[in-house]
Amino acid sequence: MQNKLLDIKKLQFLIVTFFISPFLILFFNLFQPHAIGNFDFEELFWSLKNTTIQACYSAFLSMVTGFFLSLGLLEVANRKKINTVVDFLFLLPNFLPNLFIVIGLMNLIDPFPMGILGIVLVHAFINFGFVGILIKNLIVEKLGRSGELALVLGVTRLSFIFKIIFPQLKYDFLRIYLYVFTISFSSFAIPLLVGGGKGTNLEVLIYEKLRINFDWSSALFIALFQSMILFLLSIGTMKTTRFQSRESFNLKVISSRNFLLVFALLYVLFFVQYVYSTLDGVNYINDFFLYKREIIKGIFGTLALSVGTGSLVSIFLLLVAFVWEKNYFSKFMLGYIGPSSALTALAFFVLGYNFSFLTFAKILLALVLIYSSLAYRLGWDSLLHDLESEKEKAQIMGADERLIFQKIILPRVIKRALFLGGMASFWAAGEFAISKILASSDFSVAMIVETFISQYRIGLASVLTFLVLLLGTVVFFIFVGVGDVLSKKIKNSL
Repeated sequence: MQNKLLDIKKLQFLIVTFFISPFLILFFNLFQPHAIGNFDFEELFWSLKNTTIQACYSAFLSMVTGFFLSLGLLEVANRKKINTVVDFLFLLPNFLPNLFIVIGLMNLIDPFPMGILGIVLVHAFINFGFVGILIKNLIVEKLGRSGELALVLGVTRLSFIFKIIFPQLKYDFLRIYLYVFTISFSSFAIPLLVGGGKGTNLEVLIYEKLRINFDWSSALFIALFQSMILFLLSIGTMKTTRFQSRESFNLKVISSRNFLLVFALLYVLFFVQYVYSTLDGVNYINDFFLYKREIIKGIFGTLALSVGTGSLVSIFLLLVAFVWEKNYFSKFMLGYIGPSSALTALAFFVLGYNFSFLTFAKILLALVLIYSSLAYRLGWDSLLHDLESEKEKAQIMGADERLIFQKIILPRVIKRALFLGGMASFWAAGEFAISKILASSDFSVAMIVETFISQYRIGLASVLTFLVLLLGTVVFFIFVGVGDVLSKKIKNSL
């Protein structure tokens, strides 16, 4: 029994080591001889200034638009089914590939402003729905009764906003702002797509030092500098708010149907323009034959990356479920703040052997590291918490860890593991940023799309983005189907 407990502890240690491996790799490379004396600090601080400016504006615009959206969402907050559907629709940009969002906005806004303004617009479009839902939940949770009282007393909307909402929720707003600022500060894919110049932000500067200047020592220094900043920023975003209220409140005093209609119209215009651009891109069908070999290769590369990532994430989540305990491990998993995409890719790059299959394996590991921590927060942690009492009862009755996993945990989690693996496979289908750093050529459809966008061939890029969505969706539903089948077979075998 003692040996089995030791095995669990070893596996926990290995999982923790895997998650912090990018930081360890970069830290130990500090002791290698680097030409830091020739480092361009002026370029670093110029890029830092750009990064800070775009992150500030991105967070501010996300907060403003998210706040107005929250007033619209309050209009349907008490209608549970409609509320769930509306929340899902406004969260979609957070789950769709960045390529899809960028191309849709490029078609909606013509000419599209490249540079800091373009980055800010894309970030705001991705995050405003998430921010709006958070603010809506905060208002319902903390100010629901105040809203009903204000309605009875005849308080105006502006008075309630400036005298109740802002004073009561100012610290919550600050945490949301810091969170959006942090993810915008560490953004890589979007600045790479629409940055429009060199050193657009720190992530792009790392990429340029590594892949254009072949100066990986400078890239290492920038990555460590950025990591320290992100660590300090993360301190302000660690506190989370749990929404537990099940009561319904009448918040007509601030809810607004007009705001909901305005943002819904924005969504409709976005998708209509994307569809129109995709149909227009079909007119360039002859150009596709020029890239037939590259596209076919990209399809197989996308499928391999998508299936590989989804499978490894599913297996990894099951391994976490096997070793999960309420000790340092569960606290680490919940509080873990992963490295940025560029930093993760840089860490795997400096390991060497960047060729052929090993490069593909590195990309897979990098995506598994990033997506596993995200999947853990998307319900895996709460699922394992719910099973803790059953696990403790089985341990009291003398069952070992393997038996508990086979008979209690696995039947309950296998379906969710494959679902989250499917989500990871969908995200991996649209991934290009990490691949751009580690791979020497375009091997996936998403990488080809990024190349077309950089050449302003938006019509062709739109059609290929639809192909990316199609491939990712097919693989996602395959994982969901496999999860259903395995879940039924495991339960029937008990």
